[in-house]
Amino acid sequence: MRAGLVIVTYERPDALERALASVATQSLAPDEVVIADDGSGPAVADVVAAFTRRSPVPVRFVRQEHSGFRAGRMRNLAIASSTCDYILLLDGDMVLHPHFVADHLRAARPGHWTQGVRIPLDEAAT
Repeated sequence: MRAGLVIVTYERPDALERALASVATQSLAPDEVVIADDGSGPAVADVVAAFTRRSPVPVRFVRQEHSGFRAGRMRNLAIASSTCDYILLLDGDMVLHPHFVADHLRAARPGHWTQGVRIPLDEAAT
């Protein structure tokens, strides 16, 4: 089963950089990473370009012009561009634990989907 990450972002290059750093530390790398941008400025494109240069897996940058909150549309465009048959959806401010991809693939079953939860980290927790 080929697993891809779809990461939706908008105007948070700092958060996206942290999220992508956590992608790079996965115990089992995804087969591809699709970064779905809802019309951010050039700083997000710079973060994506830097990650793409050092990534051992293919990275695709899918972007739409910003016209209000259209994260759902952006997510769908990114999924449509993926070459994988199992997609893990993330927001651009999510930091993954090192076994995120491996854990999801272990739980994956054809014809089913799995939903996780995110845990907001505050200063005390980090």
